Amino acid sequence: MSQQSRPNSTSSPPRVATVVRHYLLGSAAGIALGLAVALGTAACGNDSGPSNQPTTPGPLAFAITISDNKFTPSSLTVPVGTTVAWDWTGNNMHAVQGTFDGTPVTSPTHEGSGSFRFTFTKSGTYDYHCAIHGAAMAARIVVK
Repeated sequence: MSQQSRPNSTSSPPRVATVVRHYLLGSAAGIALGLAVALGTAACGNDSGPSNQPTTPGPLAFAITISDNKFTPSSLTVPVGTTVAWDWTGNNMHAVQGTFDGTPVTSPTHEGSGSFRFTFTKSGTYDYHCAIHGAAMAARIVVK
């Protein structure tokens, strides 16, 4: 074989290697873009809750159901740092009202569905009621 029939060692890489390299670089960019979109979508969420909801939820979450004229459970004991969620399920209008951690709190009024959250940062016994139905619809949270 003569010198002239061999490929030149300084020539460009073969076409297959170029295609593979572009594919791998494109795949990595595609994966990175996909992750960015997925994380951005999750972070943006659709939360139509009130502005006084905590931005950083507590380590534990407990749910209280608000149905027609009652809170279930009507008494709840939780540790300090717990986020409590009130979830509306009944047909009547209700709003949670009480003084939590020394601050007067009134949730938005909901009918049928809705949610309100509060993170308790101080121990104590917190009585609350429906802002519409008053003492006839009352409950208690004990924070230890």
